[in-house]
Amino acid sequence: MKRFLALLALLSLALAVPATAPAKKKRHKHSNHRATVLKGSFEAVGADGAYTDKKFGKAHLVDNRKRDKLSVHVRRLAPRTPYTFALYSVAKGQPRCEEGASGGTQETAFPPRTKTTNARGHLNAKQRSKTFKVDRARRYFVLVSDGAQPVACAKLKKKGKPGCRSGRGDHGRPKGDKRARSERRARREQRAQREKPVKGEDRGRSRKDAAAAKRRCKRHK
Repeated sequence: MKRFLALLALLSLALAVPATAPAKKKRHKHSNHRATVLKGSFEAVGADGAYTDKKFGKAHLVDNRKRDKLSVHVRRLAPRTPYTFALYSVAKGQPRCEEGASGGTQETAFPPRTKTTNARGHLNAKQRSKTFKVDRARRYFVLVSDGAQPVACAKLKKKGKPGCRSGRGDHGRPKGDKRARSERRARREQRAQREKPVKGEDRGRSRKDAAAAKRRCKRHK
């Protein structure tokens, strides 16, 4: 009897306590801001640009939500010589890194920086900023100077999607096109059929070698 009364008391207590609602999971709000990546290759300008079309390195500009980065990697410069690099911009449609082009506007978010090349004439440097913002109405370039004389310039362009060639697939159609996918699958199947070895033939050996090996096996039996 006492056990029965104790069970009734516990049941009434459980009914009296309201059920607690499950805690809601916090959802992290992701910003819609995506990093803008601009890249370019350095080419000789000034007197040196008239007789060479070689590439002199690369420039990389990243406009991120919290921190921006400018990195330069220049080659074929004079060894152990100080050079100054800076980020400039011009209005859309104006020439950059060409003879007679305007010097553009220097971006204050990345002030000019001077660094000395190593013994091989290489210059590697990085700059960071928290105030830079890409303006779609302007075009950017990085200028490397020896004192007041510009020696190399890199026109920065927007980076395409990874794994895509100008966003197009086979025969100029979008990469996700069903017809392009079916054609790629058919080509893979044809290639696999051509590479399929003949019965009794090992991969990497000709049919003649396989036949000779088969005759030798029969003689030893």
